[in-house]
Parts: sequence; C-alpha cells; structure tokens
Amino acid sequence: MTRTWRFILRGLVLLLYLGCGLCVAAFPLGTVLLAASPFLFLCGVPAWFDVPSQATGFWTGAGIASCVMGLAFLALVLWKRRGFCRFVCPMGTLQDGAGELRSCLRARSSTAAEKPSAEVPPERSEGPPRRVRGYHRFHFVAGLLAFYTLAAVWFGATAFVFLDPLVIFTAAVHGAGWALGLAGLVLLLSLFFPKFWCMAICPCGSVQEFLWRIPRLVMPSNHAAQVADSAEVPTPVSKVPTQERRGFLHVLASLVILAPCAYLLRGVHALTSRIRPPGVREEGRFLARCTRCGNCVAACPTRLLRPVPFSGSLEAAGTPEAVFEPIPEAGTEAEQETLPFCESSCTRCAQVCPTHAIPLLPPAERQRFRMARVEFDLTHCRIYEQHECRICERECPQHAISFVWSDDAYANVPCVDETLCTGCGRCRAFCPGVDGKCAFSMMPLEEE
Repeated sequence: MTRTWRFILRGLVLLLYLGCGLCVAAFPLGTVLLAASPFLFLCGVPAWFDVPSQATGFWTGAGIASCVMGLAFLALVLWKRRGFCRFVCPMGTLQDGAGELRSCLRARSSTAAEKPSAEVPPERSEGPPRRVRGYHRFHFVAGLLAFYTLAAVWFGATAFVFLDPLVIFTAAVHGAGWALGLAGLVLLLSLFFPKFWCMAICPCGSVQEFLWRIPRLVMPSNHAAQVADSAEVPTPVSKVPTQERRGFLHVLASLVILAPCAYLLRGVHALTSRIRPPGVREEGRFLARCTRCGNCVAACPTRLLRPVPFSGSLEAAGTPEAVFEPIPEAGTEAEQETLPFCESSCTRCAQVCPTHAIPLLPPAERQRFRMARVEFDLTHCRIYEQHECRICERECPQHAISFVWSDDAYANVPCVDETLCTGCGRCRAFCPGVDGKCAFSMMPLEEE
C-alpha cells in the first residue's frame, strides 16, 4: 500500500472513530471499534473469568463482534509489525499530521533565495531518522507500563489502561479534561520529538512489538533476511534471530517480575465512598479495569453517571460514579430541577464499556442488583407537614416502600424495605419534598 492510500485510509478511520464518539446512537459500534486496540482487547480478557453470570454480556451481538474485531487485529499485528499503528491508530494519525505541519513550517521558513547545491544529494539512508532510532533505548518504559497493566487488571491493582491511544482519543472526543490535556501533550511532543510517545511510552505499541516477535522465534533461518528488511532499525541478517529471542526473553522476565508486584498492590487503593454503576461489586477491580474513556457517562440516558473530579481522588479521577443530584449544566429550569435516577432495566453503561469494567448482567439479576441504600428523613416529607402524598410508593419499581404508622407525624409514613430496595433513586427523583429538600437520600453501600 502506497503512502497516499495509507494516509487516506487512516483519515477515514479517524473520521469513523470521531463520528462514533460524538453520536450517542453509534456507541455500540464505537465499543466494537475500541476492541481494535490489541492492548485494550487484552485488558478486557480477565473480565471473562470473573462471574459466570457476567458471561452473558459476551454472547450479545456487540460482544461477539468485539471479540472478532480483537482477534482479527491480534492476527494483524502477528503478521505486520505495529499493524494497528500503521493503519488504525487515530492518535498516530494526528501525530503524523503534526509532523507534516512541522515539516511544512520548516520548509517555509527556509531561505527561498538560497541557491540549490550543484552537488548530488546523498542517498537517503534506510530506516527512520537517527533521532527516532535513539528512542529504542526507552522501549523498556513502554514495556513496563504495558505488562504491569496486563498483570494488574487480573489482580485488581492500580493500572494504566487509560494510556491506550484509543482511550485517549475517545475520552478527548467526549470532552474529558485529562484526555484533552494528554492528547495535547502528545501532539506537542510530536512536534519536537517525533514518534517519542509511540516508541517510548505507548503501552499498545509495546504489546504489538511483543506479539510480532512470537512467530519470528520459530521462523526458519532463510526468512531472517525478510525480518531484517522490515525492521525499523537496520540490522545485520545474522543478528536477527538472536535479537528476537533476546527481546522475547526480556519481556518474559519483565512479566515474572511485574506480576508479583501487581499482586502485592491489589489492595492498595484510596478509600472511597462512591456509588458506582450497576454491576460493579469490587472497587479495586473496577479502578484497575476502568479506562476513563467516558462512554458510560455519555451513554447514560438519565445523566446519572458523572466522572469523578480530580479534586475528589487522583486515583479515581475520571471514573464514573452515580450522582443523585440535579444536573448543574442542564439547560432549562425543568431539567435543572429534575433529579436523575437509574432505570432498573437499563444496561447502556455496561454495553459500551470496552474492558467490561461494568459487567453486563442478565435482566433478572440486573433488576435485583443493589447499587446504593436509601435513607429517609421524615422532617422533609410532605406527610410531616400534614399533606397527603404517596408518590414514592407509586414510583418504586421494586415495591420496596410501604406506609406504616408514625406517632411523630401522627400519620402513615413511608418505610423502605432494604431487602427489596435496589437503590435506583427513583423515589428521590420524584419526591416533592419540603422547602426544596428531598426526604430520600442515596448513600454508598460501603457506609453501611
């Protein structure tokens, strides 16, 4: 494929990812496209072995399509070195565009009156520029980030899944502040140090290098010349098999060292008291597998999910939490007064999660899943003010609210049955309250 056609293909792929990120209706397709990243696909594999009931999410149409997409690109990177980077990666396309801009500015700033030399210019050397070749000494940084993260998502330790290029691009499209800042930093870095991010930091690139080396270990010696020709750094043919085996053994040694580290760090997490999306059971595993891409926040129909701000916790920043408060950025007064809640049958957040950090539960289990607990304050109830009201009882989908006699109010008042309540927040959303204060409060389960 010529450079022009590859540039056209990468531009179309960039527009496809941009459209899927902006259009809420295209989120299922966008989730499938996120599986194209080998690093992100492998980070989602541990979720397949958690709970048998959660496996139902993998047999949906989007789940099967994501699996096929991930396996196809794994095959591509086994055959073509950094195949994902060459044809798909949107961040790589933007970095190449920034490099072309840098070249154009340099050419325009050069003196136009300068006479071209009559000497024949030397032939361009094979391989990348000398500066890019020097970045290979930093490959170990990307390798440490990549393989530590792959081990951490299994044990529930702090991971770096958010460094995947598709995650950065998708989160930036959704308007996440951390992603916009990181994407800007990567593009700015590419102006002065081309390909430094790809070669030295990007964990997806390191995983592709490792996968590409696997079939070369069993490659016959007469094919070594082909490996040398396709290498990014010109290498003597005689040294190719030895270097491939050496790199492969270095990666295996890193896994042996990093896996115990991830296991020891599995319980080291900031103490949080947050209400997570429905289906999340363990805070540690959720923090390890969440990519902070913002798909669940954008897909939530009631706008209940919102990203955790950096002021709350640096480790949990960008992860989704359920906030049962008015939407501050809503447009009309009616929208500002409306309290969000979680529909008992809704699974949109789980459907768009690329690493299955939010499990897709079966319908029956989803309706019974308890995500929060409810506290009732009688002083904020209209019945306490001698007004008749049974809105909460009518709106509760689980029939967890009944009315019992209260001597304080001298009337029948709401009583929540915690064995039936799932913490969906519907009672709070429709409660008229007193003086603008709702009688129901949603509390995290950890505070029980």
